[in-house]
Amino acid sequence: MSRHGIAVSLQELGHGNAVSLQELGHGNAVFLQELGHGNAISLQELGHGNAVFLQELGHGNAVSLQELGHGNAVSLQELGHGNAVSLQELGHGSAVSLQELGHGSAVSLQELGHGNAVFLEQLGHGSAVSLQL
Repeated sequence: MSRHGIAVSLQELGHGNAVSLQELGHGNAVFLQELGHGNAISLQELGHGNAVFLQELGHGNAVSLQELGHGNAVSLQELGHGNAVSLQELGHGSAVSLQELGHGSAVSLQELGHGNAVFLEQLGHGSAVSLQL
């Protein structure tokens, strides 16, 4: 497990990058901003009380967040067209906000814990949203 209370910031990445963050401890802040097109982003096994912000992603990105602990805040804003977003195994009391997704995006939320809040706002045309408990 990584250290607790660290800040990870990745900004202005170009096209076709692979970003993987695994086994982060508790109370971390993760910022991914202004990513180009066709990136693969994977965050796995995050501890409790983390804040994850993904903002201004380009088109055709794949975003996977898996095995998040309790009380995390996840915000995805201004995603381009044709993105695939998968959130799986979120702990209890987490807040998830998805805003301004482009056209043709696919969003899957699976195995959410108790007392989570999920906000989906301004989805583009032809988007598919799947919520499975």
